Amino acid sequence: MENYRELRFLVFETDLPHGELIKIALQQMGCWHVTLADDLDQAIGIMREAQIDVVLTGLYQGGAGGSDFVAWLRNPAAILAPGISLRGLPVLGMVENDNRLTVRMAVRLGVDLVAVKPLSAATLKSKIAHMMNHPVEQVVSPAYAGPCRRRMPDSHYRGPERRMTLEWDD
Repeated sequence: MENYRELRFLVFETDLPHGELIKIALQQMGCWHVTLADDLDQAIGIMREAQIDVVLTGLYQGGAGGSDFVAWLRNPAAILAPGISLRGLPVLGMVENDNRLTVRMAVRLGVDLVAVKPLSAATLKSKIAHMMNHPVEQVVSPAYAGPCRRRMPDSHYRGPERRMTLEWDD
């Protein structure tokens, strides 16, 4: 695994004890720059003022939580301090269960990868390595900037495949 010592992490978790466990696990992995936020306003304030390299957020936390935070992160009109960018920011969404609907909803929100809580240190290490070594295709529109939300196959979709790669005959 690569050395992530210089990366700046933000852990947004309204369940503070769980957030502290994630922060400790990151620090034990050698990640020196880990900031913990336990409410939406605090998380947004940190993102507006500091360049963060990786976000880990609980999703579906009830009230104003992780889902709202990811929506804010993926809004290209988010107001940031000069020199701060959210483009290409990897986001790990932490969920309570891994049923298909929960994972699909997390992807549609704009997370890069999904992990099921509670996370072991080994799972956390593996998920971060995957996000950093295999970045998800990014898309930009007037209302969204982040990982392609259509990357999961949908067997029920019957429309045209507009995102297929064209092959040219020579």
